[in-house]
Amino acid sequence: MVAKEEEHRAYNAEVDHITALYRNGVMPDLLVKEIMTAFQNYHHPEHKAHFLYMLSKLLLDLGRKETAYNSFLETERLFRGTRFARASADMSKTIFVQGGGSFRPIPAFTLSVQIEPTNHCNLDCIMCDRNKHRPMGHMDLETFTRIVDESLAAGAYGIRLYHMGEPLLNPSLILFVQYFSGKVKELELSDGCMPRGIGIMTNGTLLNSNLAEELMGSGLESIGFSIDGRTPEEYEKIRRNAKFSRVVENLRKTRKIRDSYRFSTKISVSVLDIELEQSDKSRLNDFYLQNGADFVSFMPCSLKEGRQIVNKNGDLIPAKEAVQADAPITAFSGSGNQAVADGVLDRLVVLWNGDIKSSCGEPSEADIIGNVKELSLAEAYQIKMKRLGFS
Repeated sequence: MVAKEEEHRAYNAEVDHITALYRNGVMPDLLVKEIMTAFQNYHHPEHKAHFLYMLSKLLLDLGRKETAYNSFLETERLFRGTRFARASADMSKTIFVQGGGSFRPIPAFTLSVQIEPTNHCNLDCIMCDRNKHRPMGHMDLETFTRIVDESLAAGAYGIRLYHMGEPLLNPSLILFVQYFSGKVKELELSDGCMPRGIGIMTNGTLLNSNLAEELMGSGLESIGFSIDGRTPEEYEKIRRNAKFSRVVENLRKTRKIRDSYRFSTKISVSVLDIELEQSDKSRLNDFYLQNGADFVSFMPCSLKEGRQIVNKNGDLIPAKEAVQADAPITAFSGSGNQAVADGVLDRLVVLWNGDIKSSCGEPSEADIIGNVKELSLAEAYQIKMKRLGFS
């Protein structure tokens, strides 16, 4: 046994030794033996958790996903509270989502929690199914802090600030970001393999320079701009009440501020894939990268009845007609990509009033699992998975 007073120094050397063996292509069987010997020789929970985490990662690299998945879960169970237990929990959730929910048992909690700061919006987009008859309001700080506290305690590593409204309309948004950042520091959760982060998705029309600086300075991990259409004209047809030039200018200013202050915030642009040709995607990708984005994503468009899209001719048509016309977006229907895009596996959604639902979209009465004032998010996640048949 390694003497207690020497364990930490010896542990660091052991980690370096095993890492070097891995990089030098040592046979997996020998590597497993080295890791398990190290696991048995050290008794500090953090050290033992690290060696089991290394074993799980090795199994994953060898393509043994199911075995790796269960190894990550076991590491989390045995050494709860250590940073490598948290890292193992992060990995198990990721594997579960990427595997389409095919592994058992299900994780203890979800990857991320999506929060609706408000269901008010300053635009009237053609493809949005926002219910203007649902009670309107802004989430209050007390509800937000409850969600963050529970989410971080349960193991979520992402908070997403958007749903059916424009998040920048909530007057407490800066306080939301500040609270989350402070809580991560208080709980010392910044040392995990997957950093705990908070991001927003915005239509970008209201993101002036002062607000962008305040948000990024408060610890915002990511800002996503939703900008749709092939041309400025199409954008303004889709995003009614918005000006394309203004949004692009806000994107440029946000990037300039980010770089000037050396904030760590990632800036992205998300474009709905509504009959986009590959040439459209390449051109739009280049344009937004040149105007401030770190990366650009193209998301499948939900084909719910009542929504509209702009077709190849620039005409407004019901989304369901795109299916009948065999538009390219039908390839996403029922796919794993669509399931992830709809938030079926990777998140819980909490509405502005605290109601919890399974995934994206406007809620029906049957969608609501409960309210954060009466039901914990961990319990809500288990109820969600049972409803989906994943228990």
